Amino acid sequence: MPINSEFLKECLSTEEELDVKITKILSEYQADVDGLKLNRDAILQEKKDLEEKLKNIDAKEAEYKKQISDLSEKIKKTGSEETKAFYEAEKQRITEEYEKTKTALETERDKYREEAMNFYRNDEFEKAVKDLKAPVRQEVFEDLRSLFYLRNPFERKLIDGTHKFLNGESRTVKDVLGTYLQTDAGKFYLANGNSGGGASGSGCGSRPTKPWKEMSLGEQTKLMRSNPDLARQLQNAGKE
Repeated sequence: MPINSEFLKECLSTEEELDVKITKILSEYQADVDGLKLNRDAILQEKKDLEEKLKNIDAKEAEYKKQISDLSEKIKKTGSEETKAFYEAEKQRITEEYEKTKTALETERDKYREEAMNFYRNDEFEKAVKDLKAPVRQEVFEDLRSLFYLRNPFERKLIDGTHKFLNGESRTVKDVLGTYLQTDAGKFYLANGNSGGGASGSGCGSRPTKPWKEMSLGEQTKLMRSNPDLARQLQNAGKE
């Protein structure tokens, strides 16, 4: 089952111990990650196979061109209109066959190339957040990632035999993201970003000012991650 609001509500509403709930959530998360990795590997393999097919059809380009050239010569030399028409039709057939095959392969290749690039983008972004230890709010995580790549185009570049994901200034995702998260606009996406003054309520590191049952699902999840002991205390207090 994917980790969504329904799954979390069902999991958090049970009477089980907090550690049991956390284990369930982490198990589902790992299952999602494993599924994404398998899907990514399959897409990369399909992309590789299609590129190999395209390479093969490019290798046959000389053969197609020679056939077309030979037919063109025969058309010039033939004296019969009937024979000339036959050669012209054959030349047209070979030309269309080649163009159709090549176009179809290029379209498939470009499709999988874009899907593979999306995996690269997502992987690099998630690694950057992890390496920076940036407490990005989960409810705005995807919005931040989309906005980040919209404003900062990156490409995979082969440097000294190693593929690197860099922008036009040869900066990494981690470098650019780290700089952005230090700005007032970037702090909006962080838990306790303090972009507009001190944070209150159930933010990380502060004691919530309302009971567990009155917190939103996002507030409960955030508190469970940042201060599980306090979360357990509030849950138990709500049962009294």
